[in-house]
Amino acid sequence: MSIKQLGSDIVIDVDHIDTIIVMLLISTLLLISVQPVFAEDEADSEVPDYQWQTVDVDTELEALAKQHGLVIRGIDKTSETEAVIANEPLPATLKRLLGDFNYMEIRDDDGNLQQINIIGLKGAPPEHSSTTVISTEQEGGHHKIKVGLTGTDGVRHDVLLLVDTGADVVVLEEAMIDVLQLDRKTLTRQVVKTANGETEALKGKIPVVQIKSEKVEMVEAAFMDRKKLGGQQLLGMSLLGKFKITLDDLNGEMTLVPNSEVP
Repeated sequence: MSIKQLGSDIVIDVDHIDTIIVMLLISTLLLISVQPVFAEDEADSEVPDYQWQTVDVDTELEALAKQHGLVIRGIDKTSETEAVIANEPLPATLKRLLGDFNYMEIRDDDGNLQQINIIGLKGAPPEHSSTTVISTEQEGGHHKIKVGLTGTDGVRHDVLLLVDTGADVVVLEEAMIDVLQLDRKTLTRQVVKTANGETEALKGKIPVVQIKSEKVEMVEAAFMDRKKLGGQQLLGMSLLGKFKITLDDLNGEMTLVPNSEVP
């Protein structure tokens, strides 16, 4: 484009005006494309607005058990304790409520939480002459320990049992009746309770159950079909009930103190 003056008139040469318009349009588009996009409102909307509150642990656990259809045993052990929680999902809420306690979670075959067994407050166990510390294998929030079972023939068999405070007795596969050479005529068919519910089993007594140096004689046990156990044999309260138990998830340990030595 050129501008010329002819006398008193000004003449504009518009031969290239189309090119100039296109260049202006391109410049405008470039300016628009580099404008920053602010998503502060969107980001802020994704942050949960948690409402924090201090609650009594036992009261809150009872409410959660009712709301979610859970079985929670040992709630009385959380009395007179408080926790700070928010309107978070159930797993996070339970961790906050039970952060100071040893507890076990029982789940069904699909991984759904069914039951919680509260064992007691965390912390170093008291010093006792008969304190026994056992290394555990942890699997899905559960502890397994090696236990020696001695049958009527005096032979000891080491087996891996799942620590289950929800089971009334030691629960073994029915095949262990013959391994321990127990007389089937001395066994009775009864209903037994495990963490997964009630079922029928043959009940009898194991001559000796040993955990490291701790030996307990004539321990009540139930024997049932392997399929009902889901491949897990259980160390229940017929033995565990004779001790104060402390589970250490961090170090993978279980501590036993005989009840006779607990104040």
